[in-house]
Amino acid sequence: MPQQALDRDHLLGLVAEREWTPYDRSVDVLIGKLRQKIEPDPKTPSLTKTERGIGYIFSVPVALA
Repeated sequence: MPQQALDRDHLLGLVAEREWTPYDRSVDVLIGKLRQKIEPDPKTPSLTKTERGIGYIFSVPVALA
């Protein structure tokens, strides 16, 4: 769904097809790399937002056909 936060476990399952441990920061590293590529200012992201304690939101408006 558009504008829905996805948690680390869900994201890791989509990209790595493996379970994560509480100390696994690979999703955070991948989000950081994504921000470097798509954000106008990666230090203050506007497209990929962090919902503290929940996960990440891709906050670009999406039109459903």
